[in-house]
Amino acid sequence: MDTQKSVRFSLVVPCYNRAGFLVRCLSSIAQQSFDLGKVEVVAVDDASTDGSGVILERLGNDFLNFKLIKTNGPSGPGGARNKGAKEATGKYLFFIDSDDYITPKTLELINLKLEEAKDPDVCLFPFKTERPASSRKPKGVRKPFATNI
Repeated sequence: MDTQKSVRFSLVVPCYNRAGFLVRCLSSIAQQSFDLGKVEVVAVDDASTDGSGVILERLGNDFLNFKLIKTNGPSGPGGARNKGAKEATGKYLFFIDSDDYITPKTLELINLKLEEAKDPDVCLFPFKTERPASSRKPKGVRKPFATNI
């Protein structure tokens, strides 16, 4: 199978010492209603010391298209994202931090918006921030937006 032509979404997951969050993050990707054959997961272990790399290797077996990149030393969130983006082959690049998760229809709904807009160059979509009750509440959620540049 030529994955470069069939991959719709490349999901880059940068990770540094997030072993306690990885199962939820990658499980949320694996449970998407969208065709996972059109999804590539690019995980970047940014020299974690808590066993995150081992967890990523194990969880990567759940995906048809999975790449694991291991860095020689911590490069920070931006550096890890950039390394993942360089390896991504999908039409659309999607960053999901390793301590985040997506709901089961996220990719399906984003794909519908992309199709409605005739595959724009950029698509922005709403997200929700979950925080402990003691912390500040998020200011709001943006409406979906797609455009060509």
